[in-house]
Amino acid sequence: MKRINEYKKLFNVKKDSDLKKLKTIYRNFVKDWHTDKFQEGDGGYGS
Repeated sequence: MKRINEYKKLFNVKKDSDLKKLKTIYRNFVKDWHTDKFQEGDGGYGS
């Protein structure tokens, strides 16, 4: 349970949110930073 609270803090999710909400936010984060979508040189990290 402690690890889940750390993830909630990392993704700025309310402590009383359920696991489903946390999973949704995590999946959106992963999609945004996926290597096929995020390439070096587009003004972001690593460019």
